[in-house]
Amino acid sequence: MLGSGKLLLQGRDLRGLDLVDMKLAGVMLNGARLQNADFTNSDLSNAQLEEARLDDALLNSANLSGANFYRAQMQRARIQDANLKGTYLGFAKLNKATLAGSNLEGANLHFADLRGADLRETNLKGANLRYALFDDQTRWPAGLDATLAGAERAR
Repeated sequence: MLGSGKLLLQGRDLRGLDLVDMKLAGVMLNGARLQNADFTNSDLSNAQLEEARLDDALLNSANLSGANFYRAQMQRARIQDANLKGTYLGFAKLNKATLAGSNLEGANLHFADLRGADLRETNLKGANLRYALFDDQTRWPAGLDATLAGAERAR
């Protein structure tokens, strides 16, 4: 469905869909079920994915800059070498997600659940980690003190 020039797929069941190399800038996917979907190398810049289900999804090398993942479920998602500059990930569940090598410059991860997430070699310059939850399995970029950055260890 097209409306106001934006693709509207809110609340749709799109589990397992192959969306490799797609141009989906500004797409409206709030509440969509996207488990196991493959967005490798796709453009989802400025997309709206509030409360979307992206568990086990592939987002490697995707452009996610400026996207809104408020309260999105992204457990075990693979988001390596992706552009998440300025992305909103507040309250997102990123348990055991792999974000290694991604650009999270200026991203907002406040209250995100990062337990078991792999953030090695990510760019977190200017990222908001206030109250982001982590554990002993969370892997951070070398030299980053997560507690000093505002993140909190899970109890």
